[in-house]
Amino acid sequence: RYTEIEEEMNVIITDKFGSIIPLSLFLLTKINEENISVFEKHGIFINELEKEKDNIINNLSHPRFELGKLINKYCPDFEGKFDKASHITAVFPILTQGILALKKVADYIDSEIIIDKIPIKHKEMSSYAVKQYFVQHSTSSFNGCHLIIASRECTDSIMQDLKKIHLEPEVIGKVGKKGKSFLNVKDVEIDKYILRRSKIYKKIRSFRTKGFEDIDKDGKK
Repeated sequence: RYTEIEEEMNVIITDKFGSIIPLSLFLLTKINEENISVFEKHGIFINELEKEKDNIINNLSHPRFELGKLINKYCPDFEGKFDKASHITAVFPILTQGILALKKVADYIDSEIIIDKIPIKHKEMSSYAVKQYFVQHSTSSFNGCHLIIASRECTDSIMQDLKKIHLEPEVIGKVGKKGKSFLNVKDVEIDKYILRRSKIYKKIRSFRTKGFEDIDKDGKK
């Protein structure tokens, strides 16, 4: 229902970004066992990584039927009439694309998407992995992380239902002006989770909002 999207509709994420980072670090310990002691010096312990790795693999190997049923609940019946006050307007997978998926959504709907915050799981682990050049960015997520665009009228109901299936949904922004694709990222914290020298960082800079200039000049705010 991309054609039904309107300005001021909420942008919801079904679960936080960065959920896959523990798996990336765990694999690094298998490539080089010395990384175990390196990580532990920074408070990242192998037993924690193994536990998160098992959770991630379990998640990846099982379809998220509950999420599918929930989304279906907020869709019109077959040949039924769409009602923006009670139906989800659009759904888009985040997965390994991370923050770049938001830009693709802006392209699809040919509108500005205003992002106020980028919620990250494992914040300290994610920022450390980027700072030490272990990953280019730590916003990749696993199965179950989707972006939803919905009206304000049904947002609260959607959020409550997502929490019931053990996800961590958040309203991260809204749809801005229509007629021009633009991702307006206002969360300056995102710099902690993207490697500055990476191609992804250059892409992020191309569609960030005013207020990042000082960070780019000084390396900090």
